[in-house]
Amino acid sequence: MKSVYVGVLEQLHNGAKPVLVKAEHLELVRTAHAIYAKTEELLRAQHAMSAELRKIMQSGEFVKANAQEQHEMQAKFLRERAMAEHQELAHNKQGGPSLAQLMLAAPAMDLNPSSIYANVLFYKSELDCAMLLGRVERGVGVMLGAKHITALGRFMAQADEAEGKTAVDAETEAARNLRDLALRVRTRAGWGEFFTIAEANGREFWISKVL
Repeated sequence: MKSVYVGVLEQLHNGAKPVLVKAEHLELVRTAHAIYAKTEELLRAQHAMSAELRKIMQSGEFVKANAQEQHEMQAKFLRERAMAEHQELAHNKQGGPSLAQLMLAAPAMDLNPSSIYANVLFYKSELDCAMLLGRVERGVGVMLGAKHITALGRFMAQADEAEGKTAVDAETEAARNLRDLALRVRTRAGWGEFFTIAEANGREFWISKVL
């Protein structure tokens, strides 16, 4: 929260319109609330499934079964009921936060929303980058793996290619958010030098804030 407030002050100091800053941060609060609510929903579902599994294990049929049969009964329940219902909950089918909104929430909340919303699991590396760069922006150095570096480079390039366009798809909007975050951590020239070295080595690199 302290970091968010510092960011607000910096935006206002740099001439941003208060009404736009307010709208931006209200959206962030709404996204954070949606993530929190989804997490609670998943936890409630897990507790309910655990209760059902305990009932199965206490049933006469289960008690009389041998070890192999008990294992198969548990596996069937998890496969047919628990996994299916968990996946249904995890997917964002009810019109929750967009990928772009989750990309803004990841650094602010210090989490990867793909662990909560399965429909953005494809963007796990990009959301990881947002979470990690959020730490760097707050002055905490992090290690970026090769897959993170590749994902970050791809999204920054995608955002640059769409520069000046007003109508973009959800992925490009998310790419812009990640690029803007990256440029608050290092200059464009600094990132260019970093990617040149990283691509030649193909390993993980320590990142700290350099402006």
